[in-house]
Amino acid sequence: MIDHPKNKESIACLEELHLANKRLEDAHDNVEKEYSKLVEELVNEEKVLVDRLKEISTQIDDVAEEHGNVDAADNDVLEINAGGKIFIAKRSTLTQHTLGTRFGALFIGRWEKKLQRDLNGRIFLDVNPECFQAIVSFLNEMMISTKSNPPDPPSVDGEHNYILSNQLCLFKLWRKVGAIAPQSQVVTSEDERNKLLYWLKKQGVHGEPVLLYSGSRDGLAPASFRDKCDNKGCVIFIMNTVHVQTQPVYSGSYDCSKTTKMETLVGFYSTTESFVDYLGTTYGSKVSLCSPASRYKVIGETTTTQQNCYRQNTTFSITQLEAFKVIGPISSSRITTKKDEPVQRAPTKRFSSEINKVINEKQACLPKTELKIRSLEDSFKDEKLFIEKFAAGDAKDVIALNVSGTPMVTRRSTLCTIEDSVLAQQFDDSKWAEQAYSASLVKSWSPDEVSTWAKNIEGIQEDVGSVFKMNGITGCELLALNMDGLKMLGIERAGTLCLLKKEIETLEKASQVVTLIDHCPYCFGKILDYLRMKQAHSLGLADEPTVPEIIASQKKRFEKVVKFYFPGDAFKLFLG
Repeated sequence: MIDHPKNKESIACLEELHLANKRLEDAHDNVEKEYSKLVEELVNEEKVLVDRLKEISTQIDDVAEEHGNVDAADNDVLEINAGGKIFIAKRSTLTQHTLGTRFGALFIGRWEKKLQRDLNGRIFLDVNPECFQAIVSFLNEMMISTKSNPPDPPSVDGEHNYILSNQLCLFKLWRKVGAIAPQSQVVTSEDERNKLLYWLKKQGVHGEPVLLYSGSRDGLAPASFRDKCDNKGCVIFIMNTVHVQTQPVYSGSYDCSKTTKMETLVGFYSTTESFVDYLGTTYGSKVSLCSPASRYKVIGETTTTQQNCYRQNTTFSITQLEAFKVIGPISSSRITTKKDEPVQRAPTKRFSSEINKVINEKQACLPKTELKIRSLEDSFKDEKLFIEKFAAGDAKDVIALNVSGTPMVTRRSTLCTIEDSVLAQQFDDSKWAEQAYSASLVKSWSPDEVSTWAKNIEGIQEDVGSVFKMNGITGCELLALNMDGLKMLGIERAGTLCLLKKEIETLEKASQVVTLIDHCPYCFGKILDYLRMKQAHSLGLADEPTVPEIIASQKKRFEKVVKFYFPGDAFKLFLG
């Protein structure tokens, strides 16, 4: 045991050592407190995210329990009536690669009881059948494709290209199917597409670009440009230039031989004015930009010198010129902040390198997880809205049309989209009730009504009415019965079975009233496609549609049919 020193010098030495120990203990305590506080904050952030994930998972499970098919399986065969054309596909085919989209939500199974159906019990979608066929064909090919050899994006003929683009946006399938401005010679890769979307987003434009006009495809003649681009709303175009001759801008001229692909992007916001007026009047190998700067604006990664170059009386040679329609929401202001992005913590450097590493990994993981959860929340919110507004409904509102021999099926609300039109008046509540629903809807029959129907069938000797009632057969079940089903109910006589089957088939045909439309199927089909897109826009699910594209041989006839159904100023929606 060492005695405590009594001289002042020794005491001073010990006091200094004690102070050093105290500072060491305080520093250790501070580090412990900082570490504990930081870990606690990270744990709390994680708990908030886990609670959010549990909440959205519960909401999804609740919807599936209330509206879904608990027995939904990948091997289920689904029947879909898309605009009058019947599609049959496995659930696994329709949901592969589409989860998280509106399209995938339709067929995943959790909204099965909510979906609108036709009078034969098939899922009904009020869309253009040719474009829907392109999507289904793409998914069919996906089943036999590999990552190294994926299928081409869904495609249709040029006349239906805009409708397909609108449908892909309606179902939120753009990213999933890789539809990068189909047929574009400029936007040809995912990197270029993302760059274009980034530029647009900075301008407050959040939609998807759809190719309207391509100089290499459509030619550089003014008539071609006007035909494709006039009266299309918000339109953008991209020019690939190789040389510029211009008056000096500031202290020199700009040589566009130095430009790179997609360097110059000019946005237009035109509704009724001729788009070609914005571009100038010289076409061919050179284009003259001589419009006032206020008529257009250059966006993208361009310098002030470049922008002024394109705003002056400038003549330049081009290698490609393409115009795009933006499908999707367009806000009124630019995006200039990142306030919607999760907060990123500054990297921790306070502790040992090993501790710093794991803490920084956790800090980086949390905002990524938040983005994924937010995406799931937003996706489910949008999914619910889409199902309620677009995919749900009563079978009574599914209208079968016979358009001069061509079958088409749509919703009554679609036909009534433009109020006060002749078409809307033909299908309004009072007139439609008179002409279309005097016949009973077999699917709504109760077992008593089924029994009464069976007892009144002439020639049946067995008391099948009592058999149906005893087994609780409803109208829906009656229409689904085949020979095997009838035998399972105990009906054995061959004659009775054949009579019942024949009468059930007659019921099925009679249960759906078909309205005759005595007009050109091509012209009426174009009107119907426009009304479908117009209806989706009115529900906030799609962009305002553009004027329908009509082949030259049908333009005069189309104009007559449109003016018959939409007198007054309404016809301008279709004709521009």
